[in-house]
Amino acid sequence: MQVYDYDGGVLDRAKMVAPAEGMSFAHPVVRTHPATGRKALYVNRLMTHHIEGLPEADSEGLLALMFETIERPEFIYEHRWRIGDLLLWDNRCTLHARRDFNPDENRWMRRVTIQGDRPR
Repeated sequence: MQVYDYDGGVLDRAKMVAPAEGMSFAHPVVRTHPATGRKALYVNRLMTHHIEGLPEADSEGLLALMFETIERPEFIYEHRWRIGDLLLWDNRCTLHARRDFNPDENRWMRRVTIQGDRPR
């Protein structure tokens, strides 16, 4: 179960709102990329609340293992921004996060979302 708490800016899973308190959706834990057929974990530490159908302790244990796996250094790309850079990613198989930035510097961002398929 994914919980979308964009106003809360959750940085700690213990402070995540319950699915009934926020906008939430059930997604598969593993999804298949429609173009490549490859499987990818479709969870993330700040939005995945629990795995439906599992007791809480089992859900937390399995999620902890998946979070540790997807956050291994060999799976991380960190972009070093330069003026004029354009970065695109496929949300179907990529987690993304930003680090803190200097609030005195200008940031110009545009988001484009392309309608896709339902996760499977």
